Amino acid sequence: MVKKAFWFVVYTGVFLLSLYLFFPKTALYYLGEKELKKFDVVISNERVVSQLFSLDLYDADLYVHAVKSAKFRHGKILLLGVYNTITIDEIMISKVLRRWVPLKVKSAHVTYSLASVGKVFFDAQGEFGSLHGSVLLDQNKIEIFVKPSKRMQTYRESLGMMKKHKNGEYSYVTSF
Repeated sequence: MVKKAFWFVVYTGVFLLSLYLFFPKTALYYLGEKELKKFDVVISNERVVSQLFSLDLYDADLYVHAVKSAKFRHGKILLLGVYNTITIDEIMISKVLRRWVPLKVKSAHVTYSLASVGKVFFDAQGEFGSLHGSVLLDQNKIEIFVKPSKRMQTYRESLGMMKKHKNGEYSYVTSF
C-alpha cells in the first residue's frame, strides 16, 4: 500500500512538473497583454522568448492612453503559481515626464505570492533614488515610499505631492 502511494505521488509530481514546463507561457503573456489593453495600457514592439521556467521580453515600448510612456531593454516574468515575479531592467521613461521625475530607471521588481494574498509588492532603483511599496488589492489602495537621490530632490513639484518623514523618506498613499 505504501509503495502504491509513493508511486502515485511520484507520477503526480512528474505530471504537474511536465504540465508546467510545457505550458504555453507566451499564450499566457498575450492573454495578460489583452487584459491590460482594457485599461488602455499597451506593450508593443517586444520580442518574447519563452524559457524553461520564465518568459523574457526584450526592447518593449509601453503606451498608456496611446502615449508612449516608457521603453525597457529587458524584462523577465517568472510564474510559479504560488510565487510570481516580474523584473524589468534599463527602463527609460518618456521625455514627456521629465518635468516630474528623472528619466532613467535601473531596475524594477514586482512580486505576488500566495503567502500574501491581496497584496502586490514592488521596488525600483534609478536616478530618482529608490522606492518600494505595495498595492493592496482588497482595499483598492497603493502605498509608495521613496528615498530620493540628490537629483530627485530637485524635483520639488513631485516631492511636494508626497508626505515627508523624519528619516528622509517620502510616502504617497492613494486609492483607486
